[in-house]
Amino acid sequence: MKDKVVQDFDESEGTGVWTCEEGTNLHTPIPTILAAHTFRIASADSDRRERNFDAAGRAISEPKKVEAKDLKAFLEDLRLAVYGAFLASFVQGLKLLTKAGHINH
Repeated sequence: MKDKVVQDFDESEGTGVWTCEEGTNLHTPIPTILAAHTFRIASADSDRRERNFDAAGRAISEPKKVEAKDLKAFLEDLRLAVYGAFLASFVQGLKLLTKAGHINH
């Protein structure tokens, strides 16, 4: 397999799995973190990507070129989207840590 989702020294998936498990165990919604982890796992499946490409006989979608006149607006939208996703993940992570701290005390 060309792509493999690992981050720990022992070749395991690591904190993404643990975080998603803890969110479930503590009944704490962490949808942004869970979605990011799920897409990370899906994106690592190069065999499936290659089978889909072969079945379609072409690229599933072509990259969209951003016109120079829209570049500034596009980059601002992108900046705000990344910032929003970061904030959502941060808040969800803090909520999970808070919930875990209350249960352990």
